[in-house]
Amino acid sequence: MSTIRKEKYSDLSQIREIWNSVLDPSITTHAQPAALKGTTLLVHTASSTVSLQLRFILPDIIKNLNAAMNEPVVHEIKCKVGIL
Repeated sequence: MSTIRKEKYSDLSQIREIWNSVLDPSITTHAQPAALKGTTLLVHTASSTVSLQLRFILPDIIKNLNAAMNEPVVHEIKCKVGIL
């Protein structure tokens, strides 16, 4: 008989929780983390305009996320128009 193992609290889960607290609500309303592949975070945005706006502040977002997580989890963020 196999046992059910509780899933480890993932980095993506932590990022999703932190995202809304470290970023302005005007951003979080239109952009949300969707996936984490290695050290690259994929963020779904409401439009290509939002993706373009985020490109200007990506270094600050990465710095704030990593500081809140107390470790360098995210090295790159890629934005894609998708379902929020």
